[in-house]
Amino acid sequence: MFYMKHDIKMIFEQMETFFWIPKLEENGQSYNKFAESRKLVRKTTYLYILTTCGALSLYVTTPLIKNGKNLIFTMYKPTWIPFELLFLFQMYIGVTHLACGMLAFDMMFMTILTYTRVQFEILNKELKGIFDAELSNEKALQRFKSRMRACIEHHDFLMRHSATISSTFSVTVGAFFVTVFVCDTLETYRIVNATELLIILKSFVFVTAGVVAMSSMCYFIPAQLLTDEASNVCENIYSSKWYNHMELAKPLIMIVARSHDLVEIKPCGIWELNLKTGLTVVKSMVSYATFLKTVESAT
Repeated sequence: MFYMKHDIKMIFEQMETFFWIPKLEENGQSYNKFAESRKLVRKTTYLYILTTCGALSLYVTTPLIKNGKNLIFTMYKPTWIPFELLFLFQMYIGVTHLACGMLAFDMMFMTILTYTRVQFEILNKELKGIFDAELSNEKALQRFKSRMRACIEHHDFLMRHSATISSTFSVTVGAFFVTVFVCDTLETYRIVNATELLIILKSFVFVTAGVVAMSSMCYFIPAQLLTDEASNVCENIYSSKWYNHMELAKPLIMIVARSHDLVEIKPCGIWELNLKTGLTVVKSMVSYATFLKTVESAT
């Protein structure tokens, strides 16, 4: 991630500078989508930590339950180093890898996608109600034109911002999914072959953490929600009262034309992050694991 430091910093600077702050509704209620998104990010983080810690705990406790001194994962064991020290070293590797690497990156990516989706929600609400104001005087007309110009500029920014997210994280997210796919496929294969309940439970929790916590909650679902919200721009424009002021609605054609370019997060430019891709990944994992089992049985 260090080679991406400049690009990631630029993304956060754009979010801080150009993201809209939610306004107050006419009835005084706060239209604060950010509050809802913060709650979603917080809940997702808690569930992520719970799931991954459960998987990590099983990997730590399984060797202790079995007979003999078994390490968490296979490694070279120098005779002069005590087993307890090697065991603590492997625990340290697992915790630091999870907390300092995967957790930080997954939460950052999910947060960026979530807050970008909220910006599209705010824009859609603004577009849907832009013609509701009374345009009977010059001052109101100037205010309307200012809002219209702001909507066009913000939509253009969000489209470019989404493309920047996709290109910045393209290689990293692609490599992550290849790694997760291979690991989860092998763990699924272990589930198919395992005869001990403890091993089945250990592999099942590992696959669950990889598919549900890491992939779905932090990648597939946020990306799908972002794509859906960005696709609603045309619908919200059409739902507005543009027909009451057709002579003022012409600038919206720019947004309609631009919104036909789908907002897609594509790792390595190959596949799109969405729920359909997530389901395909799970089906492929099971298929490959079953295939390996069939090959093993045939030999």
